[in-house]
Amino acid sequence: MQLTLASLLSLVALASASATVTPLCCPKGTTKGTQVNTHVFNATVSDINAIIGQFQVSDWQGLTQIAKSGKDNTRGSTRSVSYGPFTLVEELLAFKSSTQHQTQDFFLNNGPIAVSPDYSITNYQEHLALSVVTANKKAPKSEIDWTVDFCFTGDASNSANVAALFDGAHSGAFANIEELLA
Repeated sequence: MQLTLASLLSLVALASASATVTPLCCPKGTTKGTQVNTHVFNATVSDINAIIGQFQVSDWQGLTQIAKSGKDNTRGSTRSVSYGPFTLVEELLAFKSSTQHQTQDFFLNNGPIAVSPDYSITNYQEHLALSVVTANKKAPKSEIDWTVDFCFTGDASNSANVAALFDGAHSGAFANIEELLA
């Protein structure tokens, strides 16, 4: 079988589209935790995508943008943001978008972040999924499921404290989206 350039490019595109994101592995001596936030919006996926559809634009999250690198919405692109006293550098692992859904997978690439004297977040990986709940044109509903897996140092009992940081950040972002949709 002879491989043409077109068939080779099709195979590369198929392999890229089917690539999966590797689950987060925590370094030895750290504890893994997970936080999941879900919110339903009275809006279409397109309406929400207009707000959150650029990885390198994080205003809707209530984060101050410091820098960015690489081509937006492309694996390996980064955004640097200020979150309270911390500078977070997040790198995009995967981005897929259509009129019916959007997914973003990204991770912290400048950990550890010393959050308190009791613990540091060594790394995290987030998965944001936007999807249609109801396609009714008069009363559309869309949902964001936002999951973060994180690793931290210190006592395992701090898991709830670390999860609360992400819960606050995600809940605040949902409130910002609602405000921008109004």
